[in-house]
Amino acid sequence: MYRRKFLGNGGRTLTEAIFETENLKVAYGENQVINGIDWNINKGEITALIGPSGCGKSTFLKTLNLLIRSMSDDVKLSGSITFSGKNILSDKIDAIDLRKQIGMVFQQPNPFPKSVFDNVAYGPRIHGVKKKRQLQEIVEQSLSEAYLWDEVKDRLHDSARGLSGGQQQRLCIARALATKPDVLLMDEPTSALDPISTMGIEDLIRKLQGQYTVIMVTHQMEQAARLSDTTAFLYMGDLIETNKTSQLFSNPSEKQTEDYITGKFG
Repeated sequence: MYRRKFLGNGGRTLTEAIFETENLKVAYGENQVINGIDWNINKGEITALIGPSGCGKSTFLKTLNLLIRSMSDDVKLSGSITFSGKNILSDKIDAIDLRKQIGMVFQQPNPFPKSVFDNVAYGPRIHGVKKKRQLQEIVEQSLSEAYLWDEVKDRLHDSARGLSGGQQQRLCIARALATKPDVLLMDEPTSALDPISTMGIEDLIRKLQGQYTVIMVTHQMEQAARLSDTTAFLYMGDLIETNKTSQLFSNPSEKQTEDYITGKFG
């Protein structure tokens, strides 16, 4: 069966790809969730994944850093995902080292039951940073990148669980940034937050644009339109369409995409 190869924003881009998937399939036991996706994802952009609940968005995202293997014993992966010139589905890939390069932020803020400082220093310590001064510099820089430093600089040794919801999510972003990743995966990062905290996280994502490749799942099409350079529509495990966000929302190529963004189903 012929499969379309999606090249960044609808095949009309010269932007370098950071991920290239070839016939990527994901199944939980006999339940096929991702059905042979071929897609090049652009480096340095914000890419939004939209689609109805249960269509494979989060599964696809968690496959990009192999977290999916840690979450299910019966997951089956096939095809390839090329990242930094290597197929990460190969058994030779060290998942811990991979996640240093591909950080992740989840739907619910999930700070560790540690201090603010130790949350951010956690990743660098795992990867061998031991000197106190170096850790202090990393923590300050990461919290500053997440626009949280001024709010917590006097609370670094307090429990991270004492922060507000929006602060906790920004702390989780700082924790992900502390290992200097190339990619930041975000799985509905504002869905558990109030509107004011959501605005703060969206402002932060905009400021990360260009510095990192951001790939985010969102159930809010308005959020995808506000934040992303490229949007991809997934449905029932298939990548139906991907294009520049403005083009996909104003003039989708596929009837299924048009029906979804106009609210005919979802």
